[in-house]
Amino acid sequence: MKLSDVWAKTDPFQSVVTHGIAAGVCAQTLFSEYLCDSTKELLCDSLLLSKEDMVRFVGYFVSLHDIGKISQEFQNHNSIFEQKVRHEKTTQKVMANMWKVYCRNNNIQNKNISSYLAAILGAHHQGKNGEADIIVKGSEWDLLHSEYEDLMREYFCDGRFVFPHDITNPQGVFEAILLGLTILSDWIVSGELFAEAEQWNKDGVLRKKTEETVSALLENSGMKYGGQADLGDSFKDCWPNIEMPRGLQKQVETLFLENDVKPILLLLEAPMGEGKTEAAIFAAGKMAKLWGKSGFYMGLPTAATANQMDDRVQEFFDMHSIDENVKLLHSTAWLFEHQQKQYDTEEEQYIGEWLNSSKRGLLSTNAVGTVDQAMLAAKDVRFGILRLLGLMGKVLIIDEVHAYDLFMSNILERLFHWCKALKIPVILLSATLPWKKKKGLIEVFSDKEFEDKYPAITCVDEKGNIVVKEIAEVSMRQTYKIRMQKILDMPEKIAKLALSRVKDGGYLCVLLNTVRQAQETFNAIQKAKTDEEVMLFHARFKAKGRAKIEEMCIHKFGKENTDRKGKSILVATQVVEQSLDVDFDMMITALAPMDLLMQRIGRVFRRKETERPETIKGPVIDILVPDCEGYGVDGRVYEPAVLKQTQYLLCDKSNIIIPNNLQNLVNDAYNEDAVPKTERADWEKYEIREQLEGAEADYGLLSMPEKKLSPICGKANFRDEGGGYFHARTRNGEESIRVVLVSDEEFTLLKARAKKEFVRVTDIQEATRLMENSLNISAGRMASVLSESDPSLFLVGTGKLSGSLIMPEKNAFFTYSDLVGLTWNGGDENEPNL
Repeated sequence: MKLSDVWAKTDPFQSVVTHGIAAGVCAQTLFSEYLCDSTKELLCDSLLLSKEDMVRFVGYFVSLHDIGKISQEFQNHNSIFEQKVRHEKTTQKVMANMWKVYCRNNNIQNKNISSYLAAILGAHHQGKNGEADIIVKGSEWDLLHSEYEDLMREYFCDGRFVFPHDITNPQGVFEAILLGLTILSDWIVSGELFAEAEQWNKDGVLRKKTEETVSALLENSGMKYGGQADLGDSFKDCWPNIEMPRGLQKQVETLFLENDVKPILLLLEAPMGEGKTEAAIFAAGKMAKLWGKSGFYMGLPTAATANQMDDRVQEFFDMHSIDENVKLLHSTAWLFEHQQKQYDTEEEQYIGEWLNSSKRGLLSTNAVGTVDQAMLAAKDVRFGILRLLGLMGKVLIIDEVHAYDLFMSNILERLFHWCKALKIPVILLSATLPWKKKKGLIEVFSDKEFEDKYPAITCVDEKGNIVVKEIAEVSMRQTYKIRMQKILDMPEKIAKLALSRVKDGGYLCVLLNTVRQAQETFNAIQKAKTDEEVMLFHARFKAKGRAKIEEMCIHKFGKENTDRKGKSILVATQVVEQSLDVDFDMMITALAPMDLLMQRIGRVFRRKETERPETIKGPVIDILVPDCEGYGVDGRVYEPAVLKQTQYLLCDKSNIIIPNNLQNLVNDAYNEDAVPKTERADWEKYEIREQLEGAEADYGLLSMPEKKLSPICGKANFRDEGGGYFHARTRNGEESIRVVLVSDEEFTLLKARAKKEFVRVTDIQEATRLMENSLNISAGRMASVLSESDPSLFLVGTGKLSGSLIMPEKNAFFTYSDLVGLTWNGGDENEPNL
């Protein structure tokens, strides 16, 4: 058999030689035009190769990824052996043996490097079980392997043996970069853009066409590395629309202008409304230049906050005439995509979703999304290494870092270990970060001691030195009058209190801890039939309706509406607690952990320029607490011990002064020494539970950078991050399922085209319309529904609706209305907060 007859792809035909050369040239193009300068330098330093030799080596290395297809079992397409033999495992075995001989002949001292590199090639398909084919030494296939390797070495290295002699950085570093390049190169040249590759090779233009095609793909998809946009040296250059920078913003500017500093971590702590987002984007521009990065990824707590931030960042880019669309990443961000593709296999669909949909956002220059999308880079999800590859070219910004529990914090800490190793600078934002959590985050980047100041900027440089800059000038100095109201989870009494607060005008937020509480309070206010405008906002509305409500809230209570008249009440859950830029005149809030409670309070009297009714002399916060022992359903949303400590710290206070009281209150809320002795036993039990829950996050984490990359060592979980039952968790608590609600007529039509209970939706218009009528429901509650219902009353979505259930809107289990969202028939006491 000739090498030109050995196939790598069948439809259309692509020989293993053509595919290998195309993949190698693609990898070289990605190295030159996609990887940022600092990642190139890191890879060269790790493997002790010059940049010129690294380009040669990358092409040669990736071109060998499918050498395992040169085997009898693969070429014969024997179905029995296809279940047992995997070509990538054959590749690993063949190249480990071949490179071992080469290393010995070339006096390479590190005897393990051949097996390290071969293992990377063996991991370019993930989640597949099987063994390497048996290749007899001296056989036809063995000789073809040598011929193929000779050909690739001649093509990419002019026949020289360009190969790393040793490793200088943690093993996981070079493995992550090379594995990411190998997977991405293989995917790109396996797609439709390379349908004519075999002809290109025959015409002698394969390299030229591959370079042009990949370069155009990078350009058109926003993935091409073009250095950093010049946003100027000063904060004023970056934000010309801000006439008077605030104290935090000035201090960040001073840090970069007056100090010879190269931060790997920047922690911005300041009260709500101090312009942390603008300061972070300015700092990201400076850090991108210092570290040779091309852009940033901003991770936010929720899809709602990501949607709003996406608009803000796009406005910023438009202001600087940057011709780039910000990529939006969260679980339903694909609704904004306009791609349509039919996939024949699961593998093709996975590749297509990465290259054509919102998943690619982490590979593009700039992106905004939920923090989960970045956290998945630290989990053993299938092809999750591409998330790390995407982050390598960016500054990572994480907002509201205090809002994440120990489960999420453990995942973030693993991500930060990788950021440090891969030289990905990180910016963290918080208004209410407890000292214990702050110390844990800083310790990832430095083992040096530092002072706990607030408000402040904490900077850790590349050598682990820590600089803490206190912010003396704070715009938001506010005294909040607080009143403890013993009417927690009493909808009628809460409604009565709300109406009394706005009787003379003003905008009020009633913030409750569960959807059920919010719905019942909203209904009680509506029942009073007064002239107040009342809105309800929670996460149990259909996607389209929720987006509309979110837009109305931002318009009504956001920064654009400063001339306020009349009276308005927003009844909401935690969806308005984090990052949403809204401002109220007063608030009634259910008791919550201190740091989250301070976030809620920060949504009141947020802006000095807002016109408020003359009757409102200052901000008043009503905090709802129980009238007896225990916290009921609120104690299932938040840890009772933490609620009790928060209530204890506030019980004798009539005012809270921000920023003066903020840090002490937050620290004491999580400090065992501040807990009354009578409550110590319960507090210790809480800490044990928290540690156990946090430890659950360790399952399925990516290995530490110092160790062999877990996707390579064969012990990875490879759980997909979306759809299916077994997928990576980035948040603790009960999981949710996306449920699509349709009319009886449409359900009948969908059922008619379903195979058993599975219905495949690939048309983007149909999928978008269906998903606009979807919402998340707790997995436990849905499991109960499915166990009690006739199997014919639901469908399982696949394709664009993968991982979702489709049900008739009219059913015996819940009721849906556009006014109040989904309500469970018979109550939902055990449902988690949404």
